Amino acid sequence: MNMNRSQKIGLAAVSVFAVSYFLPAYDTFRGLACFLNCWETMWHFDPSDLGCWFYYSGFALSNIMLPILVVGLFVGHRGWRFRSIVSFVMLLHTASWSVFELWGSSSSIKIGYFLWLEAYVLLFFAYRSYPDGAPYPDEAIAPSTG
Repeated sequence: MNMNRSQKIGLAAVSVFAVSYFLPAYDTFRGLACFLNCWETMWHFDPSDLGCWFYYSGFALSNIMLPILVVGLFVGHRGWRFRSIVSFVMLLHTASWSVFELWGSSSSIKIGYFLWLEAYVLLFFAYRSYPDGAPYPDEAIAPSTG
């Protein structure tokens, strides 16, 4: 299979993402345990702590979306720009955890988190590096007017 640069970066992203699940990510939790805690939070809506529910649910959804967006690098060009924007939003959300941790007195972030974050960085660059500087697929297939 002949892959373009964005697809290769996407495969690297999903590989790093998978490895991060097995490494210590936060305090005593491995990456998978962190995901499961966020998943549990998402399914147990607590209106008294709405901000927390949105924040951790976002992590659960980002974890589900990363492999789907990597598949999107292989299956089609429709919605490429939208997926690129989504990958950027997911990167910002994922990076926000380290910012909040830095504000605290001590950080419990471990290597698994940084690999997890790197997966989102790679995904973002995969969508930004569509083959060798070519226009985005949405632009490449748009009919010309005039």
